Amino acid sequence: MKTLSLKLLRDMKQSIGQFIAIVLVIAVGAFFYTGLVTLSDNLSTYTKGYFKEHNLSDLNVFYSQISAEDAAGLRGIEGIHHIEGRYTVQAAQAFEDDKASLTLHSIPVPNEINTPKMMEGRISSQVNH
Repeated sequence: MKTLSLKLLRDMKQSIGQFIAIVLVIAVGAFFYTGLVTLSDNLSTYTKGYFKEHNLSDLNVFYSQISAEDAAGLRGIEGIHHIEGRYTVQAAQAFEDDKASLTLHSIPVPNEINTPKMMEGRISSQVNH
């Protein structure tokens, strides 16, 4: 065992450049892995907080037309605590060289599921008829 250790030390001395390169590669890999684990934990904590704060929906169901009575029938399904209806409109516009598409989602009043976060500006307080 002692002979093997001495040979290892001699080999490391003779090829110090390779030894340093291997140590650096291992160190960079360890730092990279540590960074990814830390990022993953922070991202998971942030998303859980965001989901709870804005009460994100567990499931979205899309119908082309649904009556209030049909929506009330969905409330009777086991495990459903709350349902909100929203209107969704998709629009597309073609310009000379470009195409643009837009999806508009209505926000019900009161809004308890998927609450929006105002980044800047304000929500209009006037009701237009």
